[in-house]
Amino acid sequence: MYNRGVNLRKLSSLISDTFTHMIFEKGFVHSDPHPGNLFVRSKKMPDGSEDIELVILDHGIYTELPHDTRLSYTKLWRGILSQDEKMIKDASQELGADFHELFTAIIVNRTFDDVMDKDLSHKTKTRLGVACKPLAIPLTSFYRIR
Repeated sequence: MYNRGVNLRKLSSLISDTFTHMIFEKGFVHSDPHPGNLFVRSKKMPDGSEDIELVILDHGIYTELPHDTRLSYTKLWRGILSQDEKMIKDASQELGADFHELFTAIIVNRTFDDVMDKDLSHKTKTRLGVACKPLAIPLTSFYRIR
């Protein structure tokens, strides 16, 4: 994609923003998000400029999150990003996970100790996107419901 002139930083933000919008705002989860299920194409904008468009493929496995689940999942991420173990534990229990350390490690693909290590908080927060811009879904992104 880089060789074709696709701005990879912009594409990364587009993918992240799209899935964040789907999960946290709409409660809609595509359960098989891997590179083979994402198609990127260029799109001519009304002003004549070029942009990128994300097309999400393979609509066989979706689920909708109930409102309370979505709120608990949001609380879990708030706890992770703020390194608040009580919030993580409460949210994990609300989501039916008794072992909050293991559940957190699975969610973020890091050890629980790394997540909670105040000396690593800058690296963790940058990696998890806290240092990124606020959520803004570009008009060029979309997802199709089957």
